[in-house]
Amino acid sequence: MIKLLQNIPLGYYAFSGLVNFLTAFVIFVIVFFSKKYKTNRIFAAFSFSVAYWSLLYFVWLISKSKEWAEFYLRSCMIGVLFMPSLFIHFVALFLNLKINKKFIATNYTLSILFASTIYTSLYAKDIGRHLVFPYWLHVGPVFHLALFHFGAIVLYSFYLMWQSIKKEKGIFRNQILYVFIGTAIGYISGVTNFFCWYRINIPPFLNIFVSVYVLMVAVAVLRYRLMDINIALTRAGIFAIVYTLVLGIPFAVAGWGKPMLVHLFGNNWFWFPLVVFFALATAGPFIFIYVSRRAEVRIQAEERRGRELLKQASEGMMRIRSIKRLVSLMVHVTCKILKLDNAAVFLLDEESGRYKLEAVRIRSRYRYTESLNREDALIQGLSTLEEPLVYEEVKSQAQQLKDKPDEPTHELESQMANLSASVIVPAVSRGQLLGFLVLAEKKSKRMYSKEDLSVLWVLSNQAALAIENAQFHKKAQEALLKEDREMTARFIGHGASHQFGNLLNRIIQHSSGKMMDIDDLDLNSQSPEGLKKLVLELREEFFAITKVSMQGNEIVSGILSMGAGSPVDFKQEDLKSIIQRAVQTIRLKQAKAQVQKADYLTEIIIEIDDNFPKIWCNSLQIEQIIDNLLDNALEAIEEKGNLIKYNELSFQGNFRGKIVIKAMADADRVFLEILDNGIGIKPENLKNMFTPFFTTKATERLSRKGHGIGMHTVKEIIKAHQGKIYVAHSEYGIGTTFMVEFPLKISENKKG
Repeated sequence: MIKLLQNIPLGYYAFSGLVNFLTAFVIFVIVFFSKKYKTNRIFAAFSFSVAYWSLLYFVWLISKSKEWAEFYLRSCMIGVLFMPSLFIHFVALFLNLKINKKFIATNYTLSILFASTIYTSLYAKDIGRHLVFPYWLHVGPVFHLALFHFGAIVLYSFYLMWQSIKKEKGIFRNQILYVFIGTAIGYISGVTNFFCWYRINIPPFLNIFVSVYVLMVAVAVLRYRLMDINIALTRAGIFAIVYTLVLGIPFAVAGWGKPMLVHLFGNNWFWFPLVVFFALATAGPFIFIYVSRRAEVRIQAEERRGRELLKQASEGMMRIRSIKRLVSLMVHVTCKILKLDNAAVFLLDEESGRYKLEAVRIRSRYRYTESLNREDALIQGLSTLEEPLVYEEVKSQAQQLKDKPDEPTHELESQMANLSASVIVPAVSRGQLLGFLVLAEKKSKRMYSKEDLSVLWVLSNQAALAIENAQFHKKAQEALLKEDREMTARFIGHGASHQFGNLLNRIIQHSSGKMMDIDDLDLNSQSPEGLKKLVLELREEFFAITKVSMQGNEIVSGILSMGAGSPVDFKQEDLKSIIQRAVQTIRLKQAKAQVQKADYLTEIIIEIDDNFPKIWCNSLQIEQIIDNLLDNALEAIEEKGNLIKYNELSFQGNFRGKIVIKAMADADRVFLEILDNGIGIKPENLKNMFTPFFTTKATERLSRKGHGIGMHTVKEIIKAHQGKIYVAHSEYGIGTTFMVEFPLKISENKKG
């Protein structure tokens, strides 16, 4: 292998010097005339030193005179002597390190001192042939010192960059990686020249890759949004392989195949390698593009799939009408697809004029700003942006403007840091910032690629439209809700006034009749027995009036419960004990009201295991539910008994009321079933079961008058317990089965 490398033609090395010169000089011009930052100026000087060395390297190799070859070889090494001093200066500025100025000055001084000996025997002497090179000098004593300085500074630069790579993140970390890897490629390539100085038989075959080094470092300096380092290295590797073949095959043909070519083509033998060179040079770019694309597809397969999913998600947002659901979806989808640590959404609150935090993926990791004013630098910047805002770009700009503390870039950087934002995606519509999506860094610590940012910009445009649609839908819903509330209020008012009217009429009937009877009586002429009878009659009327008044109180409580929130203090309770208390209360009510007749005495059966799991609930409210359902069941049984008694409903045998209460549970939910053999519910009444003030009770026959509030209250209580109630089965004349479902566990904020 070494012998093969030793036979590489001299023209290849001359060509490598020319390629390095052209690359470095173009980079020098671009960087020098870019933004006037000190970092750029120092790197421009470094590029010039590489260009200077490469040009004279090329001229040295094509020189035919020994004296001029020695002059050019010595002169080109002046560029090498200044490379480490310029590079450590650039690295210190690039990494924003506070390195002692005396250290930088000392390096430049050493470079000048070494350069002052370049044309003396102290640096080099005795030029002569080595390998394929006609003229190469031998090292002098100063050369050893200069090489030690070169190696020490390069290694120290590597150490500083490695330390920064470990602590930095995002785009800046990627920039450092570019410089680090580019430096490794460049110095490993260039160092192969030192073997010849010490007469080690390894030629500088990697010399051409110095241009790759300068190019990668220049990209890191000039560009904020860098290609993923894996892609960059893959492209560089493919480029190196393809163009090594493009350049190497013709040289190999010309060098090793010359005798055969002379035999075949005579003095025109050189046309064959020339044709091969032009054929490969023409095909080279196409081969490079094809292989690069195939390699990138494999490397970026997962990321491309993620970006496609993000596009699909952005299209799906247009169908979401709930603001809360929309913002929750945005943070969930971006975190999951892009594999982020966290994400948050801020939306404009038109009443306060502030941008408020509406959703965050992981609240425990979000300890930053909850709202921002319209006057804040971040809001002002986002309002005029036409693309996502990248923190690393803002940070880099702020560092370049560190001598101008009044620049708004500094405040912008501070606010993005307070939001822990790697990227902020604004949602702008018709010139107004509706909100913005804050994205933290990726879990992989990799940068946001240009393709990521493009997809995020599409997402922001879709998000702006989706937010507008959701806000419009919300306003329309609020208008409808307001109208519905007004209609409900009128309905409740009408129903309540009707109920109260009935109650007042009954009170008037009870009171006015007796008043007329008393007015007609001569109390002085009444016997003790007559007065006693009158008092007993008045007591009955007062009892009836009190009972009607209590019904009025129930109606008021029902109306109030329709607007009242449920208690948030839930505890673990024993469901069987709650049901037993409710049954006991119902029994006392029945005994006090004396409505339970022996001929249809109702049996209440509780079929619940003693080891039934405890549930999170508000026990008073659950008891109220059971009480309402049992009360309704008893009234349905009483109505059925009366219909049977008055021969309005046929029934074989003796009717006896029966209520069965069952409870079942699975891993997540409780199922409570209350079955009765009462009158049942007519099919046309089922849809209105939970409508306020709707009642199916035969109020003329029953001693308890229904007002239609109870079942609505039951539904609201169960809803507060994150459950539901429905009629599982009902048949008129046979009976009804109600089913109640609610979870064993409830939200943490409801636990007492």
